[in-house]
Amino acid sequence: CSEVDYSVNLILGEDLVQCGAIADIRLVELDGLAGQLDLSTIPQEVSMLSHFDSNAKEGKAAEFIQKYTEKYGSETLNQFGASAYDCVYAIYNAMKAAKEAGKDINVTMSASDLCEILKEQFTGDFSFSGCT
Repeated sequence: CSEVDYSVNLILGEDLVQCGAIADIRLVELDGLAGQLDLSTIPQEVSMLSHFDSNAKEGKAAEFIQKYTEKYGSETLNQFGASAYDCVYAIYNAMKAAKEAGKDINVTMSASDLCEILKEQFTGDFSFSGCT
C-alpha cells in the first residue's frame, strides 16, 4: 500500500479496500456502533479502526466494561476510555515496579525525575497487558 499517504495518522477506509488490506468497506466498523449503521451509506473519507471490543464477555476488556458501565452507564463506552484506563494502570504499575526495584518515587519529586524513571521502565523489561 505504498501509494496510500498515512502521514496524517488517519486510515482511509477506501484505501484499505484498494490496497487489499480488507475485502469490503463494510468490514470497517465504528466502535460501539457495529451493526447499527450501514457504513456503505456514509462517506468513507475517514474511518477509525479500533482494537477494543466493546462487546467483550471475558478478559480484561470485559472487566473494564463492567466497571465503566456500573459507574457511567453504557452510552459513552468507547475505545478512548479503555485506552485512557490502560494508560493510567500502565503508569501505576510501572511506578510500582520501579519502587520495588529500589527507585525513590514520592509526591515531592519533580515531573522530570518521574519521567526519567518511567522512561527506564517502559524501555526496559517492564511489561503491561491491558484491555486494549
